[in-house]
Amino acid sequence: MNYLYIFSVLLLVRYVESSDYKGLLLRAVENVPKKENKTECDKALINLVNNIFHPTLDDLWGYKMIDASSSLIPDGVLLGNVGSMGNFEECLNIVSKDQMIKGQYCLKLVIPVPGLDEDIKKLADGLVGYPIALCVPSQCSPEEMDEKFQIFPDFHFRCQTGENRYPPLTKGAIATICFLCIIGLMMVLSTAYDVYCRQNDKAPTSIALIAFSVYTNTLKLFDTNGKSELSCISGIKFFSMIWIVFGHVFVGFLMSPFSNLLDIVEYEKTIRAMFQHATTFAVDTFLCLAGLLVVYNFMQSINSGRKFNIPLFYLHRYLRLTPALGALILVAVYLLDYIGSGPRWVLAKEMFQKQCERYWWSSLLYIQNYANEESFVCLDHTWYLSVDTQLYFLSPISLILLWKYPKAGIALLVSATLGSMVSVAYVTYQYKLPALYNSLLIW
Repeated sequence: MNYLYIFSVLLLVRYVESSDYKGLLLRAVENVPKKENKTECDKALINLVNNIFHPTLDDLWGYKMIDASSSLIPDGVLLGNVGSMGNFEECLNIVSKDQMIKGQYCLKLVIPVPGLDEDIKKLADGLVGYPIALCVPSQCSPEEMDEKFQIFPDFHFRCQTGENRYPPLTKGAIATICFLCIIGLMMVLSTAYDVYCRQNDKAPTSIALIAFSVYTNTLKLFDTNGKSELSCISGIKFFSMIWIVFGHVFVGFLMSPFSNLLDIVEYEKTIRAMFQHATTFAVDTFLCLAGLLVVYNFMQSINSGRKFNIPLFYLHRYLRLTPALGALILVAVYLLDYIGSGPRWVLAKEMFQKQCERYWWSSLLYIQNYANEESFVCLDHTWYLSVDTQLYFLSPISLILLWKYPKAGIALLVSATLGSMVSVAYVTYQYKLPALYNSLLIW
């Protein structure tokens, strides 16, 4: 007999005796009907209790479920340890000896603050908070988990099984993969033709034949010697982009499990944190530069004697953005199930997949900020495309007024500027918003 194995089992039994999981489980089975009307979840939970209290050394799946669950009060919780997520892989790999019970990982993120506003609860549910991870039999649905494990009932469990990790390909997924393969094939053929023409000093028969060439497009992307319009603003674009990426990475970090929340709270109070607090203003530089370029191109068109074609102006903008955005939405809707896995992956799918299934049309029409309910958007970062495109479509009004009726154009811009300032001030005052955006306020 392996004495180390026996010692490990005894140690695990001691752990079970002091575990919060045991109390939760016993309370969950208290209201199970004694004879009839037992659901599959009820039966599985009873089997789990029996396995824990009457274990056999060759079938310790109940202990494994306890071991894979997070501790409700982890070490260092008073220092802000909100990183206890249990063991996702261990839970999903649990199978009973008779193959009747399989592990299911259920995660609930809670904000243990009394009197929390209902809107904040709804917004935060599943995105941020203190994690409670339970490993239970796969027979229990998320709704049954909420009903039987009454802990912070305002927040809800999200559950994953081994089958969820590798679902079969849907028709939409197959169609999306075929579409992406066609694009990839076009890139290969276009690049091969481009390289052939360059090696043989031949001009392409048509510019369209090298439109998807990786070689040519890479040269254009890294070209620093070409004559670009207002190349002096490239530095502003670069630093603003780095600033925005930093802000998004920081917010993403705050939505991840970590063990030092109080350290982050202290950091937020320092001068160094101003760089993070003010990242929202970096977006304003892109809006400003976009407006500057629109005016610049308009003036060039007028000075050269070309007619300013508004329908073509709109069409060029839409065709420039939409194909890439559409491909990204296809991936989010149909392929997100197959490109990731983990304790919080189901939350990521809720954020991106479900919202894109519901609001793909408003995203492609660039009206997300007005058409969508409760400020949900398909792919959070694409809110900027909607705002920028709306301003782009409105710009001919002010441009033509400034060109033909300068006084009216200036009056319109001044009125719009003052109206924007007043509306922002009103919203800030009405909802008691802070002067600077702080990602930790939701805590």
